Amino acid sequence: MTPEIVVEITQVCVEPPLVDRAPASAHRLGIFSRFTSALEWLSGRLKENGPCETGGLVYYRLDEIALDAELRVARTMVFGAEDKCRGIIDGDDEKPWPGCPQDDCRHKPGDLVGFVSPYAPEYRVGVVLSQPPTPEAARRGQLTVADSRYLVGTLDAEGQPETDDHAHVHRALLFPVEHELSRAFRAALMRRSERYGR
Repeated sequence: MTPEIVVEITQVCVEPPLVDRAPASAHRLGIFSRFTSALEWLSGRLKENGPCETGGLVYYRLDEIALDAELRVARTMVFGAEDKCRGIIDGDDEKPWPGCPQDDCRHKPGDLVGFVSPYAPEYRVGVVLSQPPTPEAARRGQLTVADSRYLVGTLDAEGQPETDDHAHVHRALLFPVEHELSRAFRAALMRRSERYGR
């Protein structure tokens, strides 16, 4: 029997300035019985409110939640504040995954990216260390959905690049860094990237 699904909409916000470890907040906006209803509601809200001009970061997660089942989140759709889908995240990390053609990768090693940490309510700035594996890599060994994420290097709590701090982040949750970074912070991220490449 297929479990019943509800869709929870969450707004994720990071107020400016966008600096590493800036606090992030998540606000549940509603729970819907169908994905189409959730999409219609979110689209109406975004049209009504217009684009976000705060200088911060705002995006929306639509989480399909299986009721009365062990695997809670079945899949997630991520929308930017401009009402465009940024991607779909499969909730089953063990499902086979065919790899990602390099042409489909939004970010390349050395790119600076921002993301809201899945481990703490904070915004992180990091450097892409590696892209998801390609279909050729998938043919050499079985990949799962868990392999579909980018490896992003971050700095430690003191801002030092001599660390193994990192995160595995789905492309839908990665944002290019277009905001100001100090020269020292940018240089430390580049050293973090070079250190990984050795």
